Amino acid sequence: MPRLFGFARQPLPGPRALPLVGKPWRLYRFLDDPVGAVLALHRQGGELAAVVRDDPALVAVFGPAAVRAVLSEPARFQHDEAVFTGPPGSRLDLLRNAIIAVNGEVHGRHRRLMQPAFGRAAMAGYAEETAAVAEACLASWPVGGAPVRVDALTRELALCVAVRCFYGMDVVGGATELGHLAAELVEILTDPFTILAPFNLPGMPYRRAVRVADALLGRLAELVERKRSAGPPPADAFADALSRLIHTTEADGTRLSEAELLAEATTLFVAGHETIAMTLAWTIFLLEQHPDVLEATLDELAPAGDVPQPTGPWDASRAPTLDRVIKESMRVMPSVPTLFLRVCGAGATVGGVELPAGANLLVSPLAAHRDPAIYSEPDRFLPDRWVGFTPPAFSYLPFGAGPRTCVGAAFAQQALRILLPMILRRFRFEVPDGAHVSRLTRANILLFKRGLTMRVLPFDRVQRAPGRVVGDVRSLVALPGRGALVPA
Repeated sequence: MPRLFGFARQPLPGPRALPLVGKPWRLYRFLDDPVGAVLALHRQGGELAAVVRDDPALVAVFGPAAVRAVLSEPARFQHDEAVFTGPPGSRLDLLRNAIIAVNGEVHGRHRRLMQPAFGRAAMAGYAEETAAVAEACLASWPVGGAPVRVDALTRELALCVAVRCFYGMDVVGGATELGHLAAELVEILTDPFTILAPFNLPGMPYRRAVRVADALLGRLAELVERKRSAGPPPADAFADALSRLIHTTEADGTRLSEAELLAEATTLFVAGHETIAMTLAWTIFLLEQHPDVLEATLDELAPAGDVPQPTGPWDASRAPTLDRVIKESMRVMPSVPTLFLRVCGAGATVGGVELPAGANLLVSPLAAHRDPAIYSEPDRFLPDRWVGFTPPAFSYLPFGAGPRTCVGAAFAQQALRILLPMILRRFRFEVPDGAHVSRLTRANILLFKRGLTMRVLPFDRVQRAPGRVVGDVRSLVALPGRGALVPA
C-alpha cells in the first residue's frame, strides 16, 4: 500500500478535495476509475497534475520528457515495495519478492535470471504450444447462438496459454485450477475496498485474499518441488517458463530462492494472462466497429495457415496489416492504461518541480498515446498511421519503457500475433445494436465493466455494418458514425 497521507502541501494543479468527504473520496474515485481521473488531469495540460490539488501524495506525469525522466532513472524513482503485502509469515506476503516489488540490484538479479525464460529457444517452444492450445480452446467456442461474453472467452483462452507456457500443465486435459486461483486472487486484491481496507478480519475481502493466496502458492510450491526433483527438461523437449526459472543460475551459482520463485511464478502468470486476454478482446471489438480495417486484415491473412511464428523475433513484414492493427489497438485501448506507481527518492525533480521523498508518481500509457502533438486524431482507431511512423521514445508505452520494461513483453507480442489470426480465420463477431460497452480498471488492467457481449458467427467474408454501441467506451475512442467523442 503506497503512502498517501502526511505530505506537506505545495503548489500543484489538480482538482480540489471535496467538502466533507475530502481527500479520501478523491483517492477512492481514482482507484475506482483511474482512466477517467487521468484523462481529466491530462486535459488540464502541463507535465504534472496531482490527484488532489497541492498534494504531492499522488501525481500524474505527462509528456515524453517528463515520462523519460521518471522511467529512465529507476534508482531515483523506484517501484513501490509495498505493492504486495500480507500478514507476516503468510504466503500472500511472499509476493513482496516479485520483480515488480523489488528495486536496485535485487531487481537486476531477478531480471537477469528471468531473461532465459524469454530467450530465442524458449520463445520458439512457446509459439508451438500457444498454437496447439489455441486450436483446442477455439474448437469449443460457441457459434451461432445467443450473444456471449467474448472477453470471457479470450480470458479463458489466454489463461490456458499461460498455464501451458508458464507452468507446463496439460490444459487440454483440464489442468487450469492454478490459473483460476491466480485470476481470483487478482480480482480480490485489485478491488478498491481491499486496497483501502487491507484488514485481515473475518468477512473482509483481504481475509479472502489471504486464503486464496495460501491455496495458490501452496499448489505452486508443490509444482516447483516436482519440477526441481525431475531435473532440467531434455534438450529436445518443451521447457515451460517455471522450469527454466528453477534451473537458471548466475555465473556464481546463485539462483532464485523458493520465495522468489513462487512470487515470480504468480506475477508472470497474472501479467501475461490479463494483458493478452484484454488486448484480444479490445482488438476484436475495434475491428467489428471498423469493417474496412477488418476486411483489409482478412485479405492479408487469407493466404496463410495457422503456422506458429518461426524461431526468432516477430517479423512484421509477414503480416504488416495485422501488425499495425495490434499496435494501434494497444495505442488506443492499452490493456495496461497506468503503469505501477514510482516512488520519489530524495531530491527528485520532474518537469522543473521538486517533489518530496515518498511522493507517488503515475505514468499513463493511455494518456501518452493521446498526445495530439505525436498522434494526429489520437482518439481514432487508424492502424495505417503506423505506415512509416515511429513514435518518439517514451511516447508509446504498451509494455512500459526504460530499464523496467515488462520482462514478458516478447511473449505477449508473440502470443497476440499467433492468437488473433487464429480467431479471425475461424469466426465473425457482431455487436448487438444498443450493446453497452464501458471500461473498468482494476489494478492497472483495462477491463469491460459489463463484459463485451457479441454474437460469435461462423467465418464468412460478408461485410457488415458495425453494431450501435452505448457506454463510456466512446470517451476513449471515436466510433464510426456515432458523433463526437464524449469526454470521460
